[in-house]
Amino acid sequence: MKTEFNQKKQRKINIKGGHAVILFFAFFIIGSFLALISCGEQKEGVKEEFLVIKGTKIEEFNPERAEKGSKIFAEKCAACHKYDEKFVGPPLGNVFKKRSVDYIMSQILDPEKMIKNNDTTKALLKQYMTQMPNQHLSHDEALSVLEHLRAKAEGK
Repeated sequence: MKTEFNQKKQRKINIKGGHAVILFFAFFIIGSFLALISCGEQKEGVKEEFLVIKGTKIEEFNPERAEKGSKIFAEKCAACHKYDEKFVGPPLGNVFKKRSVDYIMSQILDPEKMIKNNDTTKALLKQYMTQMPNQHLSHDEALSVLEHLRAKAEGK
């Protein structure tokens, strides 16, 4: 009788212990997964990404420049980019909030160097499967497009 009782008790312990082991491994796997995901995040100042243009300064909003940028955008960019939806290229309505000013300027002025050297641009190419062509804008024209994108992002 004692033997049969001890066997049932032992089975209960094994089952409870089995659940503990399963829970432990489940938490371990989930924790490891979350740790790997967080390692992939790029934090400001941790890794400097490749940029063609550095040190772009933006000043007080300039509506005339934004209007000029709107015209350039319509002529040079709108065939591939929309503001709020994916098209041939990524949506640009909030790009001013998502990317640095230097990143946007670099992408506008030298997309070839960006695709070869910038990890964000490489990831976008994989996603959209179309390389941005160089539109051969001047620095001033690129600043106007930047101001237009700023106006879109800030609702001006």
